[in-house]
Amino acid sequence: MYTIGIDLAITAAHKAIVAGADGKFVTPLLSFHTRWRDIQQLVARIRKDAPPDVPMWAVMEPTGMAWFPVSIALHSLGVTPYLVSGQRTYDLRRYFKRHASSDRVSARVLAKMPFLDEESLYPLEIPSSIQFACQRACKELDRVQTDIAAIKNRLRDTDRFSWPGLEAVFSSIFSPVARLFRETWYDPFRVVSAGVETVRETFLPLSRRESQLLPAKAGSLGGD
Repeated sequence: MYTIGIDLAITAAHKAIVAGADGKFVTPLLSFHTRWRDIQQLVARIRKDAPPDVPMWAVMEPTGMAWFPVSIALHSLGVTPYLVSGQRTYDLRRYFKRHASSDRVSARVLAKMPFLDEESLYPLEIPSSIQFACQRACKELDRVQTDIAAIKNRLRDTDRFSWPGLEAVFSSIFSPVARLFRETWYDPFRVVSAGVETVRETFLPLSRRESQLLPAKAGSLGGD
């Protein structure tokens, strides 16, 4: 088994080094970019001096999305890609070279990972285009839902600060009636000046089911 430790870069060249079955390095530090020709040449360079049909692993950290095109290319060339936690490699890097960090150290640590912490390695399952799209969509949906929850919390806190008791007036403080109230009548001085009837008429175009909640308690909006 040959293990290729790859230290991925965002804009600079990636660095790679290969460890043999005994854990000893069999190549110097190699550089390549995220181009099919570069990756093809990298694998050909490694196979040139490798035993026939030796299985190859490539171990890398999930740096941004740089791992994805590199993994796709390696997989198509018969190299099994593995992703490992950045925290694990960080801890091992500190062990090997406590006061410094370099591409050479990072690549060496990644190449040694099967010998040092094989339990943490799992073959990367490259998703299909549909699976990948669904995965990205789920992450985006989670981000949007998190943002929505944060906005709702801020609105609720603002209501409790500016209009104590407003939550008891509406069936939901996020309903169309509540949204219209914020847009039109959030200024309490304007509500008092306009009067109950004027405020009530504003909500008539809305559905009867929603608007009937406000007249029943409209007196609480007028105040004393």
